[in-house]
Amino acid sequence: MHQGSLFAELRNAHPIVRLERSPSGWSEARAWAYRDVETDARYAYETSKFGLAEGLAIDDEFSHLVVNNNGEQRLLGKHDVRPQLWVFQRPSE
Repeated sequence: MHQGSLFAELRNAHPIVRLERSPSGWSEARAWAYRDVETDARYAYETSKFGLAEGLAIDDEFSHLVVNNNGEQRLLGKHDVRPQLWVFQRPSE
């Protein structure tokens, strides 16, 4: 939640979504994708089972995604098993 808005990250689908609540339920108000980063060979892990974005934090300027790789190694860095934190400039509303 940030400034009264609820945000969600949809694992395996690659969007960050701002949700709005109405009397009938929740609806998507704004979404932006990060697929190009998660699937980029520089950041991807050997398998898509692990190494997917799992945590989200939002502030006034940025979206922060945490990637938990469960010890899986990166596609291009065979000995690099570190998790990642991706920071994206938030698009204008």
